[in-house]
Amino acid sequence: MLSRIANNLFWAGRYLERAEHLSRYYLTHHYNAVEIGTHEFQIQSYNSVFLLSGMSNIPSVEYIKENESDVIHRLLLDMDNFNSLRATIHKGRENFRSARDVISSSLWESVNRLYIRINDVADKNLDNEDVRILCEKILRDTLISKALINDSLMHNETWAFLRLGIHIEMATQISRIILTKLTENNVYAETMDLDNTDTYFSLNLLKNTESYDMFKNHYKTLPNLKQTFEFLILEKNFPKSISHNVAKMQSIIIKIADMNGISKNGLEHLVGKLNSHLKYTILDEQPESYVEFIQNILNELNHIAAKLEDRYFVY
Repeated sequence: MLSRIANNLFWAGRYLERAEHLSRYYLTHHYNAVEIGTHEFQIQSYNSVFLLSGMSNIPSVEYIKENESDVIHRLLLDMDNFNSLRATIHKGRENFRSARDVISSSLWESVNRLYIRINDVADKNLDNEDVRILCEKILRDTLISKALINDSLMHNETWAFLRLGIHIEMATQISRIILTKLTENNVYAETMDLDNTDTYFSLNLLKNTESYDMFKNHYKTLPNLKQTFEFLILEKNFPKSISHNVAKMQSIIIKIADMNGISKNGLEHLVGKLNSHLKYTILDEQPESYVEFIQNILNELNHIAAKLEDRYFVY
């Protein structure tokens, strides 16, 4: 496979996964704001989305209060904002388009539905209800596209590079959500009157990662921070956990190397080291220690992505 095509497939998978997480994250915060019923919480929710997406120049609370429609536009529809939901979908669609010859028609059509859906509202002033409807549709369409990657493609290099992008992005997004929520936990504990802050934020974190139902089935108890982090970071049988996605990354990287007759060296060692580290980690009782732990995982994921680029994507 040409390096250019492999690169496009890898980033198509990453942007598709990123669009799913951005949509779900906004939806979860919308529902929490409705449940709590305070505008202050809604304002804080916008800041949370800014933090997750890595946007610079996060507006002040005062600015958000006075310019809420502009903030919604910036987060979701502004093409000048590299990290907006619309820009993410556009970049994903361009990468799929560049690899059009090696993907199925059904997958291409599903990606185009995403593209058309968000462009249809690009010039509208959206209120919170409009945004809820949009994000629910985007979320559904991204899940359909991911299913079509598994079900409509040969499980060859095309599938492997798409899935590799999805798994590395999922591990990255889960890590970023945990870091964002740890930051919020300290802020909300000071500003909100909650009977059990740890339980509330554990529930919130699990819902943001679509993990609450499986957590409940696994632990059969109300969540606490330690169990929540164990589940999202280390539970190898849960498909959204960091550990599960790193293990999938390792198997796909080995599969791609075998397909190309490449000897296994630095890249395989790097992802195998991270996989082993997660497999044998026991989390500390103190949540304060999780920030450095998660940041180290993010650094390792970025290092793996750089090694991938050096081996397969330089052209």
